[in-house]
Amino acid sequence: MKKEWVYYIGFGIVIIAVIFTALMVVTTSRTTPAMYEKPDVTISVIQAPQMKKTGEETVISYSINTSRFADDGLDLIKAEVQDKNTEAILLKLEGTSLVDHYTPADSAGSVGKSEYPVVRFDVTVPSDQIPTDILNRLTFISKTKAALPFTVTGGDIHLISAIFHECISSVSKKRTSFFHQVN
Repeated sequence: MKKEWVYYIGFGIVIIAVIFTALMVVTTSRTTPAMYEKPDVTISVIQAPQMKKTGEETVISYSINTSRFADDGLDLIKAEVQDKNTEAILLKLEGTSLVDHYTPADSAGSVGKSEYPVVRFDVTVPSDQIPTDILNRLTFISKTKAALPFTVTGGDIHLISAIFHECISSVSKKRTSFFHQVN
């Protein structure tokens, strides 16, 4: 075999290897960095629960706020209210129902806006089955890192004090209306 054929074959093998390597680099998928630690998200109740009896049911209304999770590249995808004693889910907000009850963080100086994200809950339960303790669960997903959704619980509410407050305010309203009728 002539010497120049060996050069042509060697040169051809090198070109084929370069083309193969280039195709592999171009076609491999890029992965985002993995999230190794769960971001610190806090939940606190900003509005005490208000109870309103509507026939056979009672509506428990309150609001929570969280730390500024959007700054960490997170999206809120689900909010749940759970009976702490029975572990029953009392309310689940996802998709459009979550959007209707969620207010993102805005400038604190604007009227009606909060410095922190706010989720408003209106939980409807049978009047004879009002839970004594409820907790809130928020589920997040990362927009920038490869991670599974994760859940944060917090903002526990002890409803016995709210029920007591409702009873006291209802008694004081009746007492006031009684005195107004006498006069």
